[in-house]
Amino acid sequence: MVLELKVPHGNDVTALRPLIPVFLNYVLSFIYMCYTLRENTKRFPVAPRPIRRSSSK
Repeated sequence: MVLELKVPHGNDVTALRPLIPVFLNYVLSFIYMCYTLRENTKRFPVAPRPIRRSSSK
């Protein structure tokens, strides 16, 4: 998605105006992915490690 951010053609701030929707889409997608990752780590905690038994007899 970052690859879709193009360099504006112009030297003033108004050249950035067409990139505002693309940049906002990128920011909202990043926030959504962070929220999803956080919720999934709460919902599916790390599995406990198996008990290792010594094989000495």
